[in-house]
Amino acid sequence: MTQATFRAPQIASPQPKINMSVISMQLPEWSDMYESQQLYKAENVTALERPSLILYPGEPAELLVEVKNEDEDGLVWELQVQGNFPQHGDFLSPTNWCNYSKPLLETSNSPKSVEANQPDRVLEPTRSIQQVIRFQLPADFFEAAFATSQIIQPFKLDYQVQIRLLAKMQWSDTSLELMKQQEIELYARPRSSYQNFLPAIYRAHDFTKRFLSIFEQAFDPVVQTIDTLWAYLNPLTAPEALLPFLAQWVACPIDPRWSLEQQRRLIHDAIPLYRWRGTRKGLQAYLHLYTGLDNNQIEIRDDTQHGLVLGQSSPKLVLGQSSTGLNTVLGPNTVLGGGRPYHFIVQLRLKHGQHLDRNLIEEIIDREKPAFSTYDLTIHKPTEAAD
Repeated sequence: MTQATFRAPQIASPQPKINMSVISMQLPEWSDMYESQQLYKAENVTALERPSLILYPGEPAELLVEVKNEDEDGLVWELQVQGNFPQHGDFLSPTNWCNYSKPLLETSNSPKSVEANQPDRVLEPTRSIQQVIRFQLPADFFEAAFATSQIIQPFKLDYQVQIRLLAKMQWSDTSLELMKQQEIELYARPRSSYQNFLPAIYRAHDFTKRFLSIFEQAFDPVVQTIDTLWAYLNPLTAPEALLPFLAQWVACPIDPRWSLEQQRRLIHDAIPLYRWRGTRKGLQAYLHLYTGLDNNQIEIRDDTQHGLVLGQSSPKLVLGQSSTGLNTVLGPNTVLGGGRPYHFIVQLRLKHGQHLDRNLIEEIIDREKPAFSTYDLTIHKPTEAAD
């Protein structure tokens, strides 16, 4: 007689009724993105339509994930993001590509959102929760890739990401099970503006954008230079190597003893200085630009010295009429022609910490003054304050 063994039927734990939707916060930019959307099918896993994101260096792109509990019991849930994109610490990803925001909990009766309980990850019945997943390429993603010898061949531009939703009943002692899985396509692309010059029908393909970006990266430095050409022609903003060329335009000699800032100021104001050359105003402006002293620290005044004056009382000596004044006296120290009728004095008053090259100041005055005039230069240095 054969004895039959009775086995109690195993009751499978009920599957949580939970739903997940993934929404791209970015509008499709080319038709190829629609063609790449496929359905991912796996056993016991519900497939969803595959969204996609275009990642531009330094610009964030976001996905909105909404998880809704359609069960009558509370559910413990968890989101996982997996993919073949570079991980943190990789030479292509010195920072994290993927970051999570704090989940926002929404009730079925109230439109208001509150922060979800992060440690428990428990979703109450009929409630939904939203979480933003942000992807961002490093700002120098393409430059860093081609500047290193570790570049992967061929260079990868398209990446696949899986967003996995794991859940279980709140009262269950089992581990979390995979309930939903969403495939995401990530496209790393350089930002291109040349496509805006094309008709809309040609802008609908990714290859066209990438092909145009080759020419854009080659010509863009030239275009940027043309856009900022005014800065190259302004001595105050031009590169240092271009200053001698600008100085030749205005016939302004550059002295190697001048600082870079002095060269910029003098070249910039060379034309007004030429108009005022040989005048007190021109000399004061030149000294102000070179020395950086305020106008109240620069004093230029006439100091006319006539020398011998014949005829101190009326009528004075009139050449060609052989007569002198009544009180005219010729002494033993009389010198004819010893006066300086076009003489002036230059006084510079320095403050603490200011220093000037006297020889260079004299060269400037000799070049800017009238040829027949004479001068005296005095540089007043600040006196030390008494202790």
